[in-house]
Amino acid sequence: MFPHAGWQGIAWSELKFHFKDGVPFGIRQDDGQLRINPPRDTVLADDDDILIVAEDDSTIEFQPQPVAVTNAFPVVGGKVQAHVEQELIIGWSPNGETILREYAEYTLPGNRVVSMLLAQISEDLDIARVYDDLFQENGAEIYLKPLHLYFSQFPVKATFAELMRVAQNREEICFGVKLKALETVQEQNCGVKWIPPKDANYTLTRDDCLVVLAEGDT
Repeated sequence: MFPHAGWQGIAWSELKFHFKDGVPFGIRQDDGQLRINPPRDTVLADDDDILIVAEDDSTIEFQPQPVAVTNAFPVVGGKVQAHVEQELIIGWSPNGETILREYAEYTLPGNRVVSMLLAQISEDLDIARVYDDLFQENGAEIYLKPLHLYFSQFPVKATFAELMRVAQNREEICFGVKLKALETVQEQNCGVKWIPPKDANYTLTRDDCLVVLAEGDT
């Protein structure tokens, strides 16, 4: 939780571009109300606090001027087609039912485990309320979404700030990128770049994904 800093009437859509490190994902208002990914035209009050993900909370600092300038990309429509995955289990044991239950819980939309990691950014007492919002069946969750939802031509060159902007066009918050070419390289975190610098440059293909906070997996 980052305390209010005299936001000077900034809109939620522009707030994320005023932090060199970290990505805001919600607001705590003065009356205690938590708003996860509010509408982009929401204007912050000077006494609002923000929820923010960062590598190190000591580096979180609001900058009066934007830290990144983004180029405009055309808005791309479309959705991910839902599909059913089938798994083949070889062999059986008395532990089979327990394993299946655990697996079913793990594969719930959005991966609850990742959502839990996100919520643990704060030691504030409001952490339980953040959990409650993220665990709601119709609440926001973290997804890996394919690049064709955001761009129409590949390869595409973009900074992380620009990836945040195109995700915002879909009312989503971008926390990072997953690079297909590095997904088997453990030293590169299997291709996942989490909260990179706003000016980090990427050349992306159709097989790459964005890591986003969204209210649906499509």
